[in-house]
Amino acid sequence: MSYEGDIIKEFQHSEFGVAAGDAYAAFRISALLGKMEKATEFRIGNESSFDDLRNSPAVIIGAFSNRWTLEVTSGLRYAFNEKDYQFWIEDRDSPNKRWFTQFNQRGEITEDFGITNRLLNSKTGQLVVTVAGIRAAGSDAAAQLVSNPVYLRDALRSAPADWKNKNIEFVVKTDVVDSVAGPPQVVAEYFW
Repeated sequence: MSYEGDIIKEFQHSEFGVAAGDAYAAFRISALLGKMEKATEFRIGNESSFDDLRNSPAVIIGAFSNRWTLEVTSGLRYAFNEKDYQFWIEDRDSPNKRWFTQFNQRGEITEDFGITNRLLNSKTGQLVVTVAGIRAAGSDAAAQLVSNPVYLRDALRSAPADWKNKNIEFVVKTDVVDSVAGPPQVVAEYFW
């Protein structure tokens, strides 16, 4: 078994804690909701049930660390995937289109990817926003896109006129320096 595989199995264990990228994302989203004067309630890992998600709008953070992200977004165009401890994002409409975390010769992440989406009427019957990355930097970049008005405005420039009434999916890329995510760059989008 690979070292990365051991980490992922530990990471998925409910007592492991919150991944750094998820914590950064939660901080960014919390700050945004605070500015909007929206009440928030945080639940970590497996503390939320499907019934909780059915009772109010939700922001779900994390991909492979959060079963609800994978459940609520199953069947969407852009999806997280894993096989033999390799993780990526793929375009289900074009399965050969995949985005993988990139590393330099020292094994440091240089590029990561994430997905953020807004589902107006999700499987829960409520508004759901997901913010998740392949790794920590991808989650942080997805949260930056959602929480920074400049990045979001740029991402919505090519959106249809009625985008406010549509579901939205963005795949974001970020260049990573010293384990820190740079600004998000939208590499794929879908409105329906």
